[in-house]
Amino acid sequence: MSRSRLIRATSSGTFTPVLEGVTTAGTHTYGAMHHGFWQRSGALVRCSGIVQLATRDGLMAGQLRVTGFPFAALNDANKPQHSTPLRPVAALNLSANYAFAILSMLHNDTRATMWEMGGRTDTGAGSGIAGLDAATATGLINFNFDIEYRVA
Repeated sequence: MSRSRLIRATSSGTFTPVLEGVTTAGTHTYGAMHHGFWQRSGALVRCSGIVQLATRDGLMAGQLRVTGFPFAALNDANKPQHSTPLRPVAALNLSANYAFAILSMLHNDTRATMWEMGGRTDTGAGSGIAGLDAATATGLINFNFDIEYRVA
């Protein structure tokens, strides 16, 4: 493949990630460092960003999710598409059995749900995955994320 064709196959841009609850989205004010970047190469999309709340709507309820990703994820239930662990996750209280939080893209959608994952056991074995609910938040929610997913 020629270099000019390869360059055309890759594109990039910015997006605005939005934090919401599945049951009640909530309306938040975001901080100055709040942003998202994406790069697409063929069917692979890489997104990174910062979710930084300045004020949080106390009415937000249900499992947490991030919306606004630039492309819908591939519609294939056999290929889960998860982020690297979110870092640092301020104001979220993970359950005692879980070590970190991740984002997981919804199939055929531009939204990702937030999960707590990775067991805190003596053997280091994972103890599964559980939805991370807005009720676990004790204040302003702030985190960085990196996620890679496939598109149609």
